Amino acid sequence: MEEAFPVVNMEKLNGEERAATMNLINDACENWGFFEVMKEFAKQLENILDILCENLGLEKGYLKKVFYGAKGPTLETERKGV
Repeated sequence: MEEAFPVVNMEKLNGEERAATMNLINDACENWGFFEVMKEFAKQLENILDILCENLGLEKGYLKKVFYGAKGPTLETERKGV
């Protein structure tokens, strides 16, 4: 059986399915390393990247730079508070 990569409906984060959606995001990150955000929420991607940076202890804007094709991490990149 072929597996499809995870697609997350971010709209469900604001409702009764929040816990299930958070579990899907967690599973996608741990097992796939990525997930697809449904089109209507692609506009919110920059906010999502900032939230991920905050939760991962990365400097604000770091993932935006990586996502938009700027040079990725270097050996000098440090996590906040580490």
